[in-house]
Amino acid sequence: MPSNYFKLLLLISLMILAANAFAQSGTTVNPPPAIEAKNLDRGQLNDVNYNNDFFGLSLSVPSTWIVLSAERTKAIVEETGKVVTADQTKKKQIDASMERSTLLLSLTKVPAGQPNNASFMLIAERVPSPSVKTGVDVVELMKKTFTGTNFNIEFHGETQTERIGGADFAIATVKNTSPSGTFMQKIYVTTKNGYALELFYTYTDEADLAALNSIVGTLKLNGN
Repeated sequence: MPSNYFKLLLLISLMILAANAFAQSGTTVNPPPAIEAKNLDRGQLNDVNYNNDFFGLSLSVPSTWIVLSAERTKAIVEETGKVVTADQTKKKQIDASMERSTLLLSLTKVPAGQPNNASFMLIAERVPSPSVKTGVDVVELMKKTFTGTNFNIEFHGETQTERIGGADFAIATVKNTSPSGTFMQKIYVTTKNGYALELFYTYTDEADLAALNSIVGTLKLNGN
């Protein structure tokens, strides 16, 4: 697995909801009023249990997985924008998507640079259009995001909807091919409080899906 695996998966995760998906044929989309930053709770990870009061979210993660520090995450975010190749208009839209995104939780199975790694990320992205109401809406927009870039995103099968922990999640499986490598990714998306709440699981070995299932099995989202 290449050393820039983490840069690739974070870039894909943070820019997956790029603004071009909301603006068709040059139409300008005005974002809804921003929710004050002080109200967005990044949540707390205590041992293996994560809780987020803003979203009413709780879940548990594997005890042996490694938490990516906030400092490391910031450094990666600053570097990842250089990976994507696109025209200037789309690049600005992707940058705007990244600015709307907050990484709530990030873990990897083993340290960076080791083979057969996997990663779990929980991201909140403020939706820039009131027409985006469900996780299915978000996934449909994802399918339009990477046209014209150096990323080839293949969605496998139809988007599924499943009731998980008290909320309806859209579920999609994608194959990501880019100059940095090829990876599989499973995505769970729902919407709440003006945000798309996105769970990204990136892997190369299907055996690692057992860890994802263990996380999703503990997920609860109250008040949806």
